[in-house]
Amino acid sequence: MMNPTLEIAGFEEHDLPGWMRLELKTPGATLRSFANEDAPPQFLLGVDGDADGALVDRILAVLDTVDVQRETASAFALPAAIAPFDMLGFVRGPERRLLRGILEDDGVLQAIPMYACELTAEDRLPPLAAFRNWTNLLSLDRAPQPWFHFRMHGRPSGLDVAQWATEAWMTFEDYLAVLSQDDEAWVEVRNRKGRILRVSSEAGWDGANGRIAAHVARHPQA
Repeated sequence: MMNPTLEIAGFEEHDLPGWMRLELKTPGATLRSFANEDAPPQFLLGVDGDADGALVDRILAVLDTVDVQRETASAFALPAAIAPFDMLGFVRGPERRLLRGILEDDGVLQAIPMYACELTAEDRLPPLAAFRNWTNLLSLDRAPQPWFHFRMHGRPSGLDVAQWATEAWMTFEDYLAVLSQDDEAWVEVRNRKGRILRVSSEAGWDGANGRIAAHVARHPQA
């Protein structure tokens, strides 16, 4: 029997037993959402565009086995071997943005495939407001967005961050490109384990991107 709450919301049966699917389209985008028929817990997975159906079903199969009963936080993460991802983040309550206005139950858990390097030092989800600005959480082919802090100084480039800050990886790479042309520049990167790597003009910028990527454990497939 179909879940009546999901049926009212417009969900239809998915090919994988126990799961339902809702497809929302605009002229420029397609959002597919998947929800399990048996609840609680009610899981919700959002997928942007024409994602790999086999990967989607692997994620749903893992959700069928995951135990979240002891997890009371509004946001948390658990290990999950769903290559290329190795974690699943979960969000409920006001921080869950997926299908707001369609499924309002604050007990619904949105599942977010993630990379371990994206978690904070406490193995928690990064601040979601910034994370959503840095990467498309609904994309299954997105590149990793590692969690790290940095400070830097450049002259004459004018790039100067005196206090530890965070940033999107792609933006940070743009900073590195500028600093590498600056004869007096340096950057320090503190990874999620608290270790600091310093790159400077004195030591040379050759291979800096790769060294920093390894330092923050950015996924090798990215």
